[in-house]
Amino acid sequence: MSTSAASLCCSSTQVNGFGLRPERSLLYQPTSFSFSRRRTHGIVKASSRVDRFSKSDIIVSPSILSANFAKLGEQVKAVELADLPLDVHLMIVEPEQRVPDFIKAGADIVSVHCEQQSTIHLHRTVNQIKSLGAKAGVVLNPGTPLSAIEYVLDMVDLVLIMSVNPGFGGQSFIESQVKKISDLRKMCAEKGVNPWIEVDGGVTPANAYKVIEAGANALVAGSAVFGAKDYAEAIKGIKASKRPAAVAV
Repeated sequence: MSTSAASLCCSSTQVNGFGLRPERSLLYQPTSFSFSRRRTHGIVKASSRVDRFSKSDIIVSPSILSANFAKLGEQVKAVELADLPLDVHLMIVEPEQRVPDFIKAGADIVSVHCEQQSTIHLHRTVNQIKSLGAKAGVVLNPGTPLSAIEYVLDMVDLVLIMSVNPGFGGQSFIESQVKKISDLRKMCAEKGVNPWIEVDGGVTPANAYKVIEAGANALVAGSAVFGAKDYAEAIKGIKASKRPAAVAV
């Protein structure tokens, strides 16, 4: 069984640290490729693509945000042929206006930000995603506390912890997010729920073990994959990441 998925992060020009003013050209261009997928695989429901993965596995999702957009069609075609889940992170304001378009385009998982600057009515938007047949995820920026999603935790299929400030690729991993991941895993256990816990930002073979040990089971890797000569080896390196052996004194 393959343990990969494709992650598509859709955003716009960053404004005031979050500001995600949707721009039609940027928003729709990366997703136009997917309309053929629903025609080709119309009888395949989103849940069947996602549910084939066990949460005991570590899933690595190469982020298209860090891909070579000049060759985006080739890279996305490989995902279509493999029939892998398409995990879409809507880093935009008022995502509820665009959710139907992305699900129609082929999104299997749609994640929206919990911050009120982005999603005014989070509960309603999560319900909207699920009612349209996709899996629903919520996203927290590094400075957003877990309390912001506690009231929808029993509804969502995925929680995405941003380990960099969103808006552009190639940033360094924010170490404080490791504890947030651990705290989220404990919160889920206390509530008797088991969503995917996904981490996005600065994940590399050198540090992936930290988030895996903390309880994450889905890792988004952009620059670490698309910046490597061999994508497959880069993904293997992330999944095989181990804590360095202690040095004897």
